[in-house]
Amino acid sequence: MIKDPISKLYKHMTSKELAALAFANLANNDPLEEARISDAVPRHTYICLDATFRQHLDCIFNMACCWSIQYWQCKSYFYASSGILLAHLRDKTKTDQLAQDDDIVELFAQKIAALELALEEVCHEYRIDIKVVKQLAGITTTGTTLKRTPDANYLKHIKGEMVAILNGDTEYKAINK
Repeated sequence: MIKDPISKLYKHMTSKELAALAFANLANNDPLEEARISDAVPRHTYICLDATFRQHLDCIFNMACCWSIQYWQCKSYFYASSGILLAHLRDKTKTDQLAQDDDIVELFAQKIAALELALEEVCHEYRIDIKVVKQLAGITTTGTTLKRTPDANYLKHIKGEMVAILNGDTEYKAINK
């Protein structure tokens, strides 16, 4: 007999409701709550695709999603800093800001170059179709970009994250954050 009143309530919830609770518990990292939720989830026996296949496919998809988020975040910062630079170019009183603005634009251009190089290298090493990753990221054009020297520290960092995700390393602690 279940004596915990919260666990009794969880037994009447749907799997989707329990999944939402499990997600909310990620922030709290409460092992007791995690056990309550897990105990309430119905158990089934399935015939399914090979677990190694599924897990690796999930890892590839997760890597592609994470790369995409980083790419568009850097692109957004690049465009925003370029806009600020242009605004300061028109405002003659902001000349002291121009060099600083230009450095910020260059920083994000180098990070974008690092992201593109990291994707190239990781996709080549793991035999992943780079076009599919870019399509998933919503990159529909292969327009010419200015070639920049990739930010070496960011390149090392982002490749480490990508490889950790592909290897299913959930305990990866990113360096240089």
